[in-house]
Amino acid sequence: MKTMQEIDTLYEAEMSRVRSAGREEADRANILGMLIARFGAIDPELEALIPTLMDLDPVQRARSIITLSRAALLELQ
Repeated sequence: MKTMQEIDTLYEAEMSRVRSAGREEADRANILGMLIARFGAIDPELEALIPTLMDLDPVQRARSIITLSRAALLELQ
């Protein structure tokens, strides 16, 4: 039988994983929204760029989407 301390440790680890997954999902939705606002639609090339953009810090990510051309963004990959 697990002790309360072990259960608390497992619970905290799972909550941390869930929070991280939620942040990732929110980041992905934010990037998708910015790309749609900038380019009007998402094609497979732009969709493939999302993981690369997620690796950037939020300010650099937003600045890149707002200022770079489609071709320049695709070169980030």
